[in-house]
Amino acid sequence: MTRHRRASTWALLLMVAGLHLNAQHDRREEEARPRRPQEGRSQPGRSLGRDQDRGREAPVRSAQAPRERGFEERPRPEQPRRGEPERLRRAEEVRPRPEPRPERRESAVPRGAPPTRDLGRPVRPEAARAWQARESWRRDAWPARPSWREHRAHRWESEHRTWAQRGGYGGYRIPEPQFVARFGDRHAFRIGSRPVIYRGYPRFRCGGYWFLIVDPWPEFWADEWYLWDDMYIDDAFDGYYLTSRRHPGIRLAIMVSL
Repeated sequence: MTRHRRASTWALLLMVAGLHLNAQHDRREEEARPRRPQEGRSQPGRSLGRDQDRGREAPVRSAQAPRERGFEERPRPEQPRRGEPERLRRAEEVRPRPEPRPERRESAVPRGAPPTRDLGRPVRPEAARAWQARESWRRDAWPARPSWREHRAHRWESEHRTWAQRGGYGGYRIPEPQFVARFGDRHAFRIGSRPVIYRGYPRFRCGGYWFLIVDPWPEFWADEWYLWDDMYIDDAFDGYYLTSRRHPGIRLAIMVSL
């Protein structure tokens, strides 16, 4: 029994020794074969040699490595050059500046309203007398009446006529300096006495001129309104009017009587 165990032990040792010899033989054959350089792997010996020959080539490649990996370098902000702010300031001073536009001032007269003075017509007494003598302004208008009370209207809104409805004013025109100095809404007055009928229409005197009232006076005015009401003569777009401050919406057509 003991001999049999010893024999098996020796056989096992011989087998292990044989395997070890075979492994050493295979290793020697593999080392004896020439080795081929593998693609994609860097050879340490060559890289070291290139680094030694080229000096600082390896650090430069390491600095470029982030760009190869996909990282983009951020652009550095441009620094102002010396003297550039001074040059820009001088250019701004030399550059001509646009002149400010004048402010638009809104007129006190509402849009669409006719002008209150007609300054384009010259003063022509001869032509005014001829126009007044033709009496074209009486067409389809208030007719002549013999007395003051008969010139009171029954329905003033339908019985009065503007100068535009009469065909326009062709009578005498008061010179502008005189009109501004004596007439207008800033020069109110009271007639003071009953107007006298002249050629069928009431006539009164104001500012050195005679005026003929060719419209009826409203039925809702007092009988003696000429004594108490403040009146003024307005030169509208189409002719002269007598206006009451107590009734600012009422205007009686008048003309200068020569």
